[in-house]
Amino acid sequence: MLKDRGTIKWTSLMLPEHVKELKQMWQDETKKPRPILDQQELEEFNERLLEAFEHGKRIEVTRYQNGRENSLSGKIEKIDAVCQIIVLKTYEQVHSIPFRDITNLEITGD
Repeated sequence: MLKDRGTIKWTSLMLPEHVKELKQMWQDETKKPRPILDQQELEEFNERLLEAFEHGKRIEVTRYQNGRENSLSGKIEKIDAVCQIIVLKTYEQVHSIPFRDITNLEITGD
């Protein structure tokens, strides 16, 4: 059986614009659609969020961003109901996470 490298072997013959478009196409293929959460899940997230904020507990937030889900762990610095964001302080930096991007929220401890 032949060991084919796909389009990689042709990239030296392609224009940079074509290579860029191919890379973009491959990235778009791996993107996931935004999960749809029901009202009950949103209420559970809200309860966990308020409990973690009031008691200063660490949380792990899974958020949807650019077709991918990534997790952040830290303590809640601020909940802004007007702008609908939470400010989460991790070990490295501070993140502003919109409520609509949260797909999962778990309390991990103190």
